[in-house]
Amino acid sequence: SSTTEPWFDSRSRRRIMNRHEVEVLIEKADKAIVDEDFDTVMNFYTDDAMLVIRPDRIVHGKKDIRTAMEKIAEFFKNSIGVEQRGMKVLEAGDTALVLANTVITSSNFDDIVRQATYVFKKDPDKGWLCIIDNSLNQCNIYLLSILLE
Repeated sequence: SSTTEPWFDSRSRRRIMNRHEVEVLIEKADKAIVDEDFDTVMNFYTDDAMLVIRPDRIVHGKKDIRTAMEKIAEFFKNSIGVEQRGMKVLEAGDTALVLANTVITSSNFDDIVRQATYVFKKDPDKGWLCIIDNSLNQCNIYLLSILLE
């Protein structure tokens, strides 16, 4: 079992210690989301992954996750920004739980701070892939859930 601690340079908010592979993947996925490169975003998920919109509204599978991501981009008027401000990765065998402090920015809302939770599984051929994405936690959840109904 290993963990990473969020060590930041106070001026740049950049990591100054080694990062877990999953942290690097989340950073790449965030960039792809900002760029609205949904083909790349889907490469970070397992085929049977889940995206939690709210506890009673869960999107299953890459096709439906992609559709949800496209609708989320529209909801934020195609101006979404994503920044991780601290992550902790708890790894046990081929499973990693990620606890993250995430900030979402957009042209049509004030900054949204959320506590995201992810579960990753390590595939022997493909490496770490997200199986559960609960990153929308506290993120205008009511409005998003209406949009994605």
